[in-house]
Amino acid sequence: MSPHSGFDRIVPSKGSFGEWVPLALDAWLRLALSGLGFGFGIFLVTDALRYAEVSLLSPVKYTGVVWAVGLGYLLWDEIPTMLVTAGALAIVGSDQTVFATRGRISVAPVCINESAVTPLVPNP
Repeated sequence: MSPHSGFDRIVPSKGSFGEWVPLALDAWLRLALSGLGFGFGIFLVTDALRYAEVSLLSPVKYTGVVWAVGLGYLLWDEIPTMLVTAGALAIVGSDQTVFATRGRISVAPVCINESAVTPLVPNP
């Protein structure tokens, strides 16, 4: 049994990452643009939940992977691998299938019996 707790194996030492190189201004701007775009996208997906069913929006949430690949190529010059490209095509294909079959599947509206709902805060 080692006298170490294992913490030293999980947390790398200070010098294990090499020398710190400050980011250039254009890299900071790209990071800020990426963060703002991601935050706005999360806001839009969350807001869409007010207007559509979760079963319709769930596949669409995975298009974030496709957007990440596209923005990675545009902003960072990253070339996606064949596996990433196949996954992105599967995501787009599943979204197209959901939207194509959505009009042909009848879904009964959900009715909530308000008298059966227990309030979180008891009435005084």
